[in-house]
Amino acid sequence: MRLWPASAWFLHTMTPFLVALVVAYLFDPVVNVVQKRLRLGRIGGIVVVGVLILLIVVLLFGLLIPVLYGQAAGVVSAFKTHLPGLIGKAAAWFDNGKTAEFLRDFEEWVRSLDPQALAAKAGPLVPRLLQGGVDAFSVTAGGIGRFFGAAAVFFATFVMVVVIAFYYLLEFDAIPRLLRQVLPGRIEDRAMDLLGKINAAMGGYLRGQMIVCSLVALIATIGLSAIGMYHYALLVGVIAGVMNLVPYLGPPCGAIPAILWALLATSHEGWFSKLVYAGLVVALFALIQALDGFVFQPRIVGKSSNLHPLLVMLALLIGAQFGLGAMIVAVPIACVGQVLFKELVWTPYCRRKHTARAEQ
Repeated sequence: MRLWPASAWFLHTMTPFLVALVVAYLFDPVVNVVQKRLRLGRIGGIVVVGVLILLIVVLLFGLLIPVLYGQAAGVVSAFKTHLPGLIGKAAAWFDNGKTAEFLRDFEEWVRSLDPQALAAKAGPLVPRLLQGGVDAFSVTAGGIGRFFGAAAVFFATFVMVVVIAFYYLLEFDAIPRLLRQVLPGRIEDRAMDLLGKINAAMGGYLRGQMIVCSLVALIATIGLSAIGMYHYALLVGVIAGVMNLVPYLGPPCGAIPAILWALLATSHEGWFSKLVYAGLVVALFALIQALDGFVFQPRIVGKSSNLHPLLVMLALLIGAQFGLGAMIVAVPIACVGQVLFKELVWTPYCRRKHTARAEQ
């Protein structure tokens, strides 16, 4: 019983180091390429990549956040406008039972929604969710002073992650040489072989999945815009891309709000038109799901990681119990665990079983 709080405290404390390790691991190949192409030293390569990443993040946030905010507010306004009528019709189907009473209460709650008030309440939660692991500085949604305190803590944590990632990247290439010097000769080759397979599995999953998530978000956004969902295409595309961190889960999660839009939007007059748009949405996300399953996952993520989606989901759920840092490293740890289990347990077991059968 005492181990769980101690483990949670350790992971919360180590959040900046864990996040920085994942960041360094993801961008180490990019730094290597920039170094060779521009003929820079290690520090120069890290600085160039860091500046490029900063520019991309600032550009994306500057362009995307206002659009996403406007689209999210539009979703709330649309629900407030159109959903009460549907709920009222549903409540009319029932007598004066508990179901009808619940639906009427729900209708009143929807009518009382205020997009600006919701945004004001959600705003202070963002730094808390991102900062995640530092319980001593976690805040609630109330109070301007607390909001700025949370923002300051998040900024300090961000700076710490950047500094730690810089030092990780600076010494990344020296790690294999150091391990060869430390490891005993009898296990050196086996250990380095295992580390190579772990590196291939982690790199194949993490870097590949980031690319696949971006592609799913991009295709969903463009496709929804093409069929007329201009006001919410980016929001649904981002939802599909983020949810695709669990393989194959993104397209279904993006399809659900898009189908609701097709069925509830007032711009589609008549049920025939609504069903046509719903059919287009289903066809679009079926195409995205097919591309994800038959092209993106095998070609980009690769078979080296070979992590089952259920294993990814289990790792994320377990990591969520220990905070943001643990959640970020949950999938890499699952990659390491799978490689070690396969190489040290499963493969030797299969080999022994095959040998025993051959001897019989």
